[in-house]
Amino acid sequence: MRVVSHRLRGFDDRDASLKGLKAALEAGVREFEFDVRASKDGVLVVNHNKDLSEGYRSKARIDELTLEELKRVPPRFGSEPISTLDEYLDVAAEAPDAVAWIDVKEFGYEDAIFEAIDRRGLARNVTLVSW
Repeated sequence: MRVVSHRLRGFDDRDASLKGLKAALEAGVREFEFDVRASKDGVLVVNHNKDLSEGYRSKARIDELTLEELKRVPPRFGSEPISTLDEYLDVAAEAPDAVAWIDVKEFGYEDAIFEAIDRRGLARNVTLVSW
């Protein structure tokens, strides 16, 4: 049987945090799903919704803020700011048997996503999911 943690829910107070990813890996979870969106300046970040209303103290849309501005938005729970795709993949690369299911929410960034995955040698460990 394979278990995939959706949004890493239950591993931190906030979905898709780096702390939650690390906790899931430490608990033995080896497959996890998260969503990727693009900031105003084209940096890929991890967040399920197109805005920050669910996990942060803001209702701003991700594509209306630069990464620097996003990093300054306080989370509703915990202390971590929003995570980038690069930060997520760096943690995932430390667990060579982990499998990431990346839900691509923004079109036009596929090459950047492929490059980030390839740069870490994770092509066999990632499944891209997209509508």
